[in-house]
Amino acid sequence: MVTNDEFARLTGCTYTMASKIRNGARKPSGSLLTRIILVFELDAQEATEAYAGGAVPFGDFVSAKVFNAGVQMEDVG
Repeated sequence: MVTNDEFARLTGCTYTMASKIRNGARKPSGSLLTRIILVFELDAQEATEAYAGGAVPFGDFVSAKVFNAGVQMEDVG
């Protein structure tokens, strides 16, 4: 599981921006989107489609693929 601090450090954005992206309150810039895809080795087409859908779909995508990656439901409950 990646924290907002780790996400920010790895992608070069602020903690606040990481939090806003994660929560669907803000879309990243195009250059930040590229860094997110590269750093976390995401499928570029999937990421771009989520990005095109707006802040909330992209936040859901990043939450699932980056922030909660590897977390099983039994780990959460």
